[in-house]
Amino acid sequence: MTDTDLPARRLIAGAVGPERQPYRKDRDEPRWFEPLHVRAAAASREALAAAVAAGADVLVAPTWLTHRRALLPVGETRRAAAWTAAAVRVAREAVDRGLELRERAADEAARTAQWALEGRDANGDPLPEVEREAARATAERARDAVDGPVVPGDTIPRNPVLVAGVLPFLGEAAESEAGKLAPRDAGVERDLRTAAGLLAEAGVDLILVEGGPVLAGARGAADAAAETGLPVWVTVPVSGATEPMLAGGEAIEAWAASMIHAGVAGFLLVPAPGCDVAAALERLRSVGVAAEATGILPMAIGPSAPLETAAVRWMEAGAWHVGLGDGATPERLAQLRAAIDVVDGARLAERAAARDRWVMLVGEAARRAPGGRAAWLGPRGAEVPLPAGFAWSELPAAAAAAMPAGELRLVIAASPLPGEQLAALLEPGGVLLARGADPAAIAAAGLRLLDVTDAPATVLARRDP
Repeated sequence: MTDTDLPARRLIAGAVGPERQPYRKDRDEPRWFEPLHVRAAAASREALAAAVAAGADVLVAPTWLTHRRALLPVGETRRAAAWTAAAVRVAREAVDRGLELRERAADEAARTAQWALEGRDANGDPLPEVEREAARATAERARDAVDGPVVPGDTIPRNPVLVAGVLPFLGEAAESEAGKLAPRDAGVERDLRTAAGLLAEAGVDLILVEGGPVLAGARGAADAAAETGLPVWVTVPVSGATEPMLAGGEAIEAWAASMIHAGVAGFLLVPAPGCDVAAALERLRSVGVAAEATGILPMAIGPSAPLETAAVRWMEAGAWHVGLGDGATPERLAQLRAAIDVVDGARLAERAAARDRWVMLVGEAARRAPGGRAAWLGPRGAEVPLPAGFAWSELPAAAAAAMPAGELRLVIAASPLPGEQLAALLEPGGVLLARGADPAAIAAAGLRLLDVTDAPATVLARRDP
């Protein structure tokens, strides 16, 4: 899979405010023992909807405190199933509401932009003559910067919004219940499986496991989550400016290998200040974690931190997804959304430039080869036209091995193939355009090199009569 084929990045919205904090008795709030989404469902829904409106692709339902162990101190363990279901229901309603707000904002922005082009203000009223031309010029520049050339697939893609159920880190501490001390491992395992089961019953799209500072607790939670059959993403706190590792001192590679074995689909690093994010991501890749399965999900960033700059740096270092575990306010999520769009916009521009170069090279190869029999080997894509004046055969790259030798005037290989195999297809005077080919191998096969280019790496060559 190439970089241009990778799926759209996801923006992850975690807790907005106090949803992760343990319950505390409040004399001014008679329902202090209830989570916010239960005692104030409308307020919770609107806060989550605002996160979706700001661009979130993954919305974490407020399930941090709905599992049995969190409810045990306040004597409400019987509410675990109902409150977990309520958290997911509120999140689902927030997604619908947030998408409506997002669409409305897009419509308003489009309308305002059109009015600016027409010389009107944000209310639709005509601007004074002295301001009209400046407003039009600004709107035209903004439109051109966003639109650019209209080519299929050249827009920044948006994901459907997923609802994640969080499986909090439960630690490995023993608990006291009904006068009995449960074995440490058995108690944790029981609570993890119960909580994961409640999330699955509530209908989440994926389970987000909050990993702890050591592998043992995270692996147990990952196993419990994977047993539900849902996709599982796991966070891990990492630290170390020169040698990134788990907060407890264990190697990232061992953690990642264990998570892969458990069936985890997403790996989200929670970097400590000063952590070498690029090195940590490289350690994930060294054990086979795919680029699109990685992300950064900090749990705490100061309100004055340059979040957009940091997010761009994380993505340039190799992270695919970004988000916020705590403090996921609409304003901060909008900064992250802007950072994603900057990086993806640059990626799309690079892809468009590479495609334009490829189309130009195809035209140049056709110009150098008088019409006749021609073959296109490998994928072509609707945006690349077949040059006129040739009798074309479009074939999979693998078909080259079975084609007759010396019968083609023009061969375009869009996939890497052995140079000797490609050269054998050409008649005397025939032209070859090969993508991803080794120039030395093409020359060694008896062809004369006409041009060698980068991005995409291509070789243009001829079989001399």
